[in-house]
Amino acid sequence: MTSFDPNPPRSIDTHSANPAPHVVAEDELDRLLAHDAEQRRREREETRNWMYGFSVAGVLLGVIALVASLFAVTRSTGTTTKTVVATTPAAAGAAAGGASSSAAAPPGHEVTASLTEMRITDSVAKVAAGKVTFKVTNNGSVAHEYVILRTSQPASGLPMAGGKASEAGHVGEIGDLPVGATKSVTLNLKPGHYSIICNLPGHYTGGMHTDLTVT
Repeated sequence: MTSFDPNPPRSIDTHSANPAPHVVAEDELDRLLAHDAEQRRREREETRNWMYGFSVAGVLLGVIALVASLFAVTRSTGTTTKTVVATTPAAAGAAAGGASSSAAAPPGHEVTASLTEMRITDSVAKVAAGKVTFKVTNNGSVAHEYVILRTSQPASGLPMAGGKASEAGHVGEIGDLPVGATKSVTLNLKPGHYSIICNLPGHYTGGMHTDLTVT
């Protein structure tokens, strides 16, 4: 007689109990890694773009603030204050009289001259006819002379002969004036144009000449 087992043994399906693991192909893994790297690169690029945008905006705001401050300073310092000076008619007349008297002052009869390399500097360019005194000082480092010529030629355009200027129209001079020395000469001058030169070798051509008008 066969006995009945109420709990017969169960067959075990090894395939359903332990499913086989999913194996990722090497190409698929490389693709996933590359995609992940590209995603990270894009995120970093977006972050840098945002940071650059904020930096540019900050610089622009700084420039605008600087320009605004400079404009404000310019406006504050650019204001001017007008000062009105009240003058009495008497004071105005005195000032006008002083100006007219100085403008109408006649030429004098004295010339103070300084000689240097290579220049003649007279205190005035015009004197009155008659006795004129020339007081000449050699402030240079070599000897000079002071030659006075009555001529229609400008002092810079005198005829040359033998490397020296023509002394036609000679009326007087102070010759061979040593360094630091001062000498005077008084001449009776007629109205007209006069050229004053230093005619030592090379001095006239070097620029030692000037004009004088006698009225």
